[in-house]
Amino acid sequence: MLDQVFNSPFNIGIETLFQLIVLVAMEAVLTADNAIALAGLAQTLQQPELERRALNIGLGLAYVFRMLLVVGTAWVLQFWQFELAGALYLLWLAGRYFTTKPPDSSQLVQASSHWQIIPLMVLTDLAFSLDSVTTALAISQELWLIMLGGTIGVVLLRFLAGLFLIPPQFV
Repeated sequence: MLDQVFNSPFNIGIETLFQLIVLVAMEAVLTADNAIALAGLAQTLQQPELERRALNIGLGLAYVFRMLLVVGTAWVLQFWQFELAGALYLLWLAGRYFTTKPPDSSQLVQASSHWQIIPLMVLTDLAFSLDSVTTALAISQELWLIMLGGTIGVVLLRFLAGLFLIPPQFV
C-alpha cells in the first residue's frame, strides 16, 4: 500500500516543482503573442460584453483542444523523427520572428456575432500553442505536469487577453 503511494506518478519532489516553475514561465512568455491575437479577434465585435463572452467561450473550447494537442503530441513524440521535426519547427519559428514584419492591423473585419469569432479563436490558439506544447514536451516527459502547466497557461492567457481589451479612452 505505501509502495503505491511513494511510487505514484503524482509524487512531487524538488525537480518536479522546478519543472512546473519553468513550464509556467515558458507559458507566460509564449502566451503574450497569443493573447494579443485573441484580443484582436475579440475586439472585432466592438461590444465589451460580446468580447468577454467570446473570450470565455473561445478559450474554454481552446483549452479542450490544447489538452488534446498535448496528448496527441506526447504520443507522436515517441518517434525520434517527430522530435526532430518539432525542434526544426521551433528553430524556424524563431528565425521567422526576426525576418518578417508584423501584419497590418488596418485590415480587420468587423464581426457581428461572437459565434463568428469563437471558431477563429480556437484555431488561432491551436496554431499559437504549437510552440508552447513542443517546448513543454522538451522540458518534461510527465504528461500530468505538462497539462497542469498548460492549464495555468490558459488561465494566464485569458487574463492577458482581457488586459488587451481595455477601451482606447482608458489607455
